This record gives sequence, C-alpha cells and structure tokens, in this order.
Amino acid sequence: IHSQIEQALGPDFPVEIRTYLEGFVAAASEAFGPDLESVIVFGSGAEGRLRITSDLNVMCVLKNLLPPAADAMRPILRQGHTLCRLRVLFILSSEVLENSRLFALKFSDIKRRHAVLFGSDPVAGIEIDRSALILRLKQTLTNLKQRARAVYAWVGDNAARLSLAIA
Repeated sequence: IHSQIEQALGPDFPVEIRTYLEGFVAAASEAFGPDLESVIVFGSGAEGRLRITSDLNVMCVLKNLLPPAADAMRPILRQGHTLCRLRVLFILSSEVLENSRLFALKFSDIKRRHAVLFGSDPVAGIEIDRSALILRLKQTLTNLKQRARAVYAWVGDNAARLSLAIA
C-alpha cells in the first residue's frame, strides 16, 4: 500500500497525511473486503497542493455498502476529519456513471484531478457531457451571484464582515 500511495501522491505530499491515507486504505480494505473496488484522492490533494484550509477529498467505490462495514470505518473517518478535514464520498460502482451525469461539474473536476490509491480508476472511461457541464456551471454561478447579493445587503456596511464573507 505504501509504495502505491507514494507513487500516486508524489514524494512532496505531506508525510503525516500520506501515513494517514495508508491507514485509511488498510482500514477500508479490511472493513469492506472484496466490496472495495477503488479508493481515490481528488481535488487539491491529488495535485499535492493541500493548504491549511483545504479539505482532503476521498472517494471509495464499492460494490455494496453494508452498515457493519461503515460502522467499522467510523474511527478512521473521525481521525481523518480531525487531522485533515477529510471528506469521503462513498459511491457504489453501479452509481458512478449516473452520478457523473447528475453531478457533471464535480465529476469533471474529479476526472481532471485525482490519484488512485487502491484498485481500479473509477473515472477513467467516463465522458462528461458538455451540455450537462455547462448547465451545472451556470446553476452554480447563478447561485453564487445570488448569495453574494444577499451577503452584500446584509453586511455591506461592515468592511470586516464583508471581507470575511468574500474570503
């Protein structure tokens, strides 16, 4: 596990978080057994650009997700949340394609920025529909614009609060 993770993330990846991910993959392999198909890191972590404010995004692709297996993962999930703001997406292999259509923007980013820590590459063969991507991008930008207006109306007269909201 160590060499595959080091190869996937590169030598400059923070050692403490790489060590955590080795434990995470080992715990997931033990908890899920043959139901575990893949573990990937995506986003800034996959690029080796974690910052103090970054979340560490991980996707576990499973054949099945049974409650006892999820229960067994709870301690390592809590540890990851504390250590590196871990965010885990548990997804069934039968759902990957449909989710890539429903969440085109997210899966476009995952496809662009991911590193396989265990198993096969769940997004290698996925093609993101350009029209779905454009629609979701428009929705996201419209939502941000509306939120920005609301924040400005609420705290626009307070420079400190406004800069915090913008940040």
